[in-house]
Amino acid sequence: MIRRFLLSAALALASGTTAFAEEAMPAAPAAAAAEAPAKPAKDPNEKICTIERATGSNITKRICMTRAEREAQAEANRSALEHSRAPGAAPAL
Repeated sequence: MIRRFLLSAALALASGTTAFAEEAMPAAPAAAAAEAPAKPAKDPNEKICTIERATGSNITKRICMTRAEREAQAEANRSALEHSRAPGAAPAL
């Protein structure tokens, strides 16, 4: 019985049929995304706390900032990184 099942499965794969795959596939993922409600805007004054650990240390520190402060810090970090990659930039010490 198992041999017959394996043989039929091998023949189905060899012939290129996708009968098994069609049953398992969900219908229209794009349609599901269109029906999802829009996400509300994130509050820039929301306080977010993370636990961070310095490289080489086991001591953790809790860092709390607003979403706007985090975005400003991330932008400053990106700017400093781009500046350090600029041609003719002084090497970091």
